[in-house]
Amino acid sequence: MDDQNKILPSFSERLVLLVKNPGKIFVFWRWNKAKTENFLNKDFKKDIILKFYYAQERSFACQKILSWNKFKEYVDIPQKGKNYYAVMHAQTSSGKDIQLLESNIISVPGTESAEVTNTYASGFFKKESV
Repeated sequence: MDDQNKILPSFSERLVLLVKNPGKIFVFWRWNKAKTENFLNKDFKKDIILKFYYAQERSFACQKILSWNKFKEYVDIPQKGKNYYAVMHAQTSSGKDIQLLESNIISVPGTESAEVTNTYASGFFKKESV
């Protein structure tokens, strides 16, 4: 087997944002075995920092501190009608900040429609009628 076939992209690491409704984002993440071992071996502190940014302005929106092994969370957003992305950080045992993952960009609706309010489905996946 040649070298080109041995090197395949890894899809095991991801940070994903989904719009639940205009006020909440669902966040989930997973990563490779090496990062898990960094937390288990206490190379990283036990909490991660999830920083949200406004996508167009690339400016800070808010942050949330979570346990590294929670792997999912609902997060209140500061402003409806904006596009967001998130960056996940961890701190080493010596206090150095390390970026772990960066998410996709999502568009949060500006107002709640009756259809979005009365369903558990994400507004992002709402089917538009023709």
